[in-house]
Amino acid sequence: MYIDTDLPAPKMDIRLSNPADILMLKLIETRSPRLNEIGLAFNKDTPVLMLSAWLINFCKYLGIDITGQQAEKTSKNIIREVPMFNLAEVVTVLNRLERGIYGKFYGSFDGITVVQAFIQYRRERGKVISTMTSDHLKELEIS
Repeated sequence: MYIDTDLPAPKMDIRLSNPADILMLKLIETRSPRLNEIGLAFNKDTPVLMLSAWLINFCKYLGIDITGQQAEKTSKNIIREVPMFNLAEVVTVLNRLERGIYGKFYGSFDGITVVQAFIQYRRERGKVISTMTSDHLKELEIS
């Protein structure tokens, strides 16, 4: 999975000095579709199927097994927790999981670890969003 870090400069209301926070702000500002928008545009199963495929690919990368049921349940839990995430943010969380930033897997898939990674990213995202003005939030349709 590859994320383009050469995105346009983000609009910041206060200076963010941490490069990870600046990247996160760029990701928030992308016009990549959100999980809930995909469900509305197609059907509610589409984001579940997309996430399940990504989780299966993620597990192949790690050399661990995952069942279709585990992938589906974990995907539904992710969507329940972070329906506002856009696809660029989903890929970023999965990249961070691959690098062990949000936990490690010891020979088997752990859906709780994956969902907790998305929750942790949501907390980090919230801190970055708190630096934005209300006009900026309206422009991005974040409330």
